Amino acid sequence: MIAQDLFKRGMRSLAGGVCLITTLDDQKRHGLVATAVASVSADPPSLLVGVNRTASAHDPIVRSEIFCVNVLGRAHEGTARLFGSPEHRDVRFAPGAWTRLKTGAPVFVEALAAFDCEVARIVPYGTHTLWIGRVVAARVAEGTPDPLVYVDGRYCGIDSDSFGLGTGGGHSDDRPSQPVATSAAMA
Repeated sequence: MIAQDLFKRGMRSLAGGVCLITTLDDQKRHGLVATAVASVSADPPSLLVGVNRTASAHDPIVRSEIFCVNVLGRAHEGTARLFGSPEHRDVRFAPGAWTRLKTGAPVFVEALAAFDCEVARIVPYGTHTLWIGRVVAARVAEGTPDPLVYVDGRYCGIDSDSFGLGTGGGHSDDRPSQPVATSAAMA
C-alpha cells in the first residue's frame, strides 16, 4: 500500500468536473460539492457518485434514496464555494433558482446539466459511500458547455479553443442556460 500523502498529492493532478449533489429528505434540501462523479452506463442511464460518510448530505441521501447531479459551469464558482463551506450549510440554496424534476431532489436551474437519480446500488468503501444512481430525468442547458473544473486545490475552466469547440474561451454567462432537452415531467 502507498502512503496516503503520496496518494493525495497524486490525486491533486486529476482534474475533475465540479458538481452539486443535492437531495430532499423529509422536505429539507441538502447538498454538497463533488468531483467524484462518473458515467456508468447509457443503458440503463446511470451515474456513480462518491460521498464521504462525514458529509452533511450523506445520511439524507441514504434515507431519501434520491439525488440530483448538477453539473456546474465556470460562472458558478461562487456557488461551488458556498456548497463546499460547512459554515454556510444553512444558506446553500439561497442564491440562484431551483426547481425539481421527477424525484423531487433540488435541480439548479443554471446547471450545465442536471441528472435526477434514484439510488440503484450502494457500495460502502473506505471513508466513502459510492452510489449508483439510475437517471430518471435530466435537463441539459443550451449552448457549448463551459464547465467548472477542480484541480490542484483550485477551481478553473477549460480553454475551449484548444478543444476545437469554437466558443473563444468564453464564460458560461456569455450565453443562456436554458434547457434544450428535458426528460420526464416536472414534478
